[in-house]
Amino acid sequence: MRLLGAISNSPFVGWIYDMTAPLLAPFQNVFPTGEIQGFVFDFTTLFALLVYVFLGYLILQLSKHNFSTTRRTTIVRE
Repeated sequence: MRLLGAISNSPFVGWIYDMTAPLLAPFQNVFPTGEIQGFVFDFTTLFALLVYVFLGYLILQLSKHNFSTTRRTTIVRE
């Protein structure tokens, strides 16, 4: 939203900022915010997005591994 210059007084934009603030809090001030010709590049937000994508991928892989090892059953035929 900041990259495209969204107006923060808009109710929708304010709601998005309020909902994502707790997710971005651990990463505040990690990187400086850059601005080029009115466009704001928030590298902290991009970094947080990459971290959450990696954590989601890691959780999916671990859960896939856990379910595949616990679901194996051996059928014994007599």
